[in-house]
Amino acid sequence: MAPQSPVPGTTPRRLAALQQMLGGQLRRLRTELGIDQAVAGRHIGGSASKISRIELGDVRIKEHDLELLLDLYRVTAVRERAAVLQIASLANNRQWWHQYGDVVADWFGTYLALESAAESIRTYELRFVPGLLQTPAYAEVVIRRRFQQEEVGRRLALRMHRQRMLLERGSPTLWAIIDEAALRQRVGAGAVMEEQLAFLAEAARRPNIKIQILPIKEGLRIGAGNSFTLLRLRSSHLADVVYMEHLDNAEYFADPHHCEPYKTHHAQIIVAALRPEETQRALTEIAQGKELSASEHR
Repeated sequence: MAPQSPVPGTTPRRLAALQQMLGGQLRRLRTELGIDQAVAGRHIGGSASKISRIELGDVRIKEHDLELLLDLYRVTAVRERAAVLQIASLANNRQWWHQYGDVVADWFGTYLALESAAESIRTYELRFVPGLLQTPAYAEVVIRRRFQQEEVGRRLALRMHRQRMLLERGSPTLWAIIDEAALRQRVGAGAVMEEQLAFLAEAARRPNIKIQILPIKEGLRIGAGNSFTLLRLRSSHLADVVYMEHLDNAEYFADPHHCEPYKTHHAQIIVAALRPEETQRALTEIAQGKELSASEHR
C-alpha cells in the first residue's frame, strides 16, 4: 500500500475520513437507543446542531464530550470505551507517521490510523506481497516502479516502520491471502524473490500472522476480483472497515451495506485458498518453480 505525496506547500488536513467514521458510529449508537439529537446535544451542553456536525465528521469531538456520549449510549466496558477514545485521539492528534508527512497523503494517513487501532487486519493481495510483509529489497523495487527517486528512501522507511510495529508488538493479528500470481512474478533480481519467499515462510510461523496462498486456478474459478483489506477495530461498537486503494486515493467503507459483500467474498477466498498449514510447502514449491500440489482438503 503506497500513499501519494501531498501537494507541496500545503498542510495536511485533519483525518476527516476517520472523523466521519467515528461520527457514523456515534450516530448508530444513538439511533439504536432511540435518542434524538436534541437530547444528546443537551447531555454534552450543546445542541442538536452540534451533534449533527459531530456525526457528519465536520468537527472533531472533544474527549470530555465523547466520554459523556458514551455514558449516554451505554458503552460502559473499559476495553470498548478505550477503543472508541483511541479512534478519536488518532483523528485529533499528531501520530508517529507525522514524521513522514512529506510522503503520507491525507487518505493514507487515515489508513495508518486504522491500522494502528486495528485488532485484526485481513487482506487479500492480487498483485504484490502485502506491504506489511515485504522485505526491504522487495519493497524498494515496488516503490521505485511508481515514485520519484527522491521519495524512495522515505517511503521505504515508512513501510519498514509499519512492519517493525507489527512484528515487535505482536499485534494486531494479520491474516494475509496472497494470490499465487503475485508470488510467481519476478520483482527485482532472483535473489530478491528468494529472500521475500523465505521471509514469508518465517513470518507465517509467528502467532499473530496467518498466510494463505490462493492458487491461480482457484482465483479464476471464484473471480477473486481486486485487492482489498478488512480492518476490525478493538470495539464491538465500531464497525469493520473495508479499505480499497487506488492509484492516487482510496475508498473506505464502514457501513454494513458496503462491508458485507467484502466479508462474504473474503470468506469465499479463504475456502478456495490453500490452508495456512500448507503455506510452508507451497512457498517452497513456488521458490523451486514447481506447480502447486493439490490442497490436502480438496
